[in-house]
Amino acid sequence: MSFRDWLVIIVLTFTAAFLGMVFTTVAPVLPMTAAHFGGGSHGALIAEWLLTMPSIGVVIGGPLVGWFVERFGARRILLICLAIFGLAGSAGLVIEDSTVLLASRFVVGLVATGQLTAATNIIGEQFSGPRRGKVVGLATAFATLGGIVIVLSAGALAQGFGWHAPFALYATAFPILLLAIAVIAPSVPRKTIAATKMGVLLPLLPMYLVVTVTMIASFLSTIQLPQLLSEDGIASPQTLSVALGLGTLATAGGAFSYSGLRARLGGGWTVSIGLFLQGLGIVGLAAGHGLVQLPLAAIVLNLGSGILNPAFNHRVLDEAPEMVRGRAVGLLFTAQFAGPFLNTALIVPAIGAFGRREILAVIGLMMLIATLTATIRRGSGVAGPAAGH
Repeated sequence: MSFRDWLVIIVLTFTAAFLGMVFTTVAPVLPMTAAHFGGGSHGALIAEWLLTMPSIGVVIGGPLVGWFVERFGARRILLICLAIFGLAGSAGLVIEDSTVLLASRFVVGLVATGQLTAATNIIGEQFSGPRRGKVVGLATAFATLGGIVIVLSAGALAQGFGWHAPFALYATAFPILLLAIAVIAPSVPRKTIAATKMGVLLPLLPMYLVVTVTMIASFLSTIQLPQLLSEDGIASPQTLSVALGLGTLATAGGAFSYSGLRARLGGGWTVSIGLFLQGLGIVGLAAGHGLVQLPLAAIVLNLGSGILNPAFNHRVLDEAPEMVRGRAVGLLFTAQFAGPFLNTALIVPAIGAFGRREILAVIGLMMLIATLTATIRRGSGVAGPAAGH
């Protein structure tokens, strides 16, 4: 790959890291945020929605932004979304009203999916064949490594300057905007969007459903690990950020291993490994305690997530018709971030009713059973819905 290609990969890497940053900047300060907004159930609810509100923006914005990418070109949408992301995200430095803060978080989620939808389409435009899979894996892995720096920085900033401080990290979008202007080639907008019906994406629907399930599982690490550690008396933002950072490092390891696993085992078996590791990690969260067992369980869970993320991205780029690729990628991110929303809407109330560890155990065991069943069926020649190519 040329030097310019690597600069493009840097831009693509940061767009993926920025989507993760929507959640990792606030995860280490959830206890502080809950206390700031009055503590108790009310403060906890605001903290939960602070983490979840961007996912609603992603769910709503995915298909919509995908249409704009097709209509106006991926580069133009990428630049617009990077600018808004930097402004809306860093506004959290000064916002005190919870309603306004949650509204800004919605906008951040909306434009975060916009910039990543555009960036993923740029991969489809500029890379093909084995290089495409390599670039997808590298961008995901490097973005995840960048996520470690982000989550550690968020914890350190919060420890030193309070819960507002991590929002300063959103200003990093501005230098990436300048780099994108310099190195991303103009995209060719398409004028005939309506000619290709969305029905051509129906074969991908089972995969989108699996994506949502895997994102529910992945989000359990981000939101439940700090809560579980806090219940064990470990609530320092810096300590929580280190624990989350270890899980993020495991996600990078999974993403780095993706292309090698797929080359040796094929897409279906690679997805099965990722799902199995997720289920095993969730069971570990349910059973574990303290600073060794709980982060170890999160590492296993995130290793599976790291394998799955590039697998699904790669499949959409390969199988979605070019004329609807923007909306196909947007739907992928909608499917992904329906997971965090469903986590808060369904999992959190269930935890309140039946207990945190009990619900985690049920989810983890269900994933393990479903994965083993699908694996047995695949071994018998019956492919499951998540089978890759």
